[in-house]
Amino acid sequence: MQSNIERKNKNTISRHRPIKVTTIGDGTVGKTCMLITYTTNEFPSEYVPTVFDNYGGTIYVDGQEYDMTLWDTAGQEDYERIRPLSYPNTDCFLICFSVNSRTSYENIANKWHPEIKYYCPNTPIVLKEILEIKKTRIQLLSKNAKE
Repeated sequence: MQSNIERKNKNTISRHRPIKVTTIGDGTVGKTCMLITYTTNEFPSEYVPTVFDNYGGTIYVDGQEYDMTLWDTAGQEDYERIRPLSYPNTDCFLICFSVNSRTSYENIANKWHPEIKYYCPNTPIVLKEILEIKKTRIQLLSKNAKE
């Protein structure tokens, strides 16, 4: 997949191992949408449940070039047994939750953090909230209408 975050000369070869970032979180919180939007600068037009997928590009940190792979995992319980197969060599986990779903937030402590600590106890974790603007806008409008 060609990515807009790939900002290097095609003849340049990265001297570093790719940085692997694995996203986890409840199903339908917006992980895939976030990754597609980040890598292509386009919002996906339809929802397609993810089993596993990955996206990539090149980033620069302090003038150093790094290849980055973004691993997208399925949050549904049906995939609990195979999801950890994507965890080896992860440099950072991105736990995603929806601000529109209290359950997805509670599952950080109940499910996702324990799962990461079991399989990759020393890997850093970043917490990322995802806001579904359309749904939130409708909720705010109906709340204001009631007041």
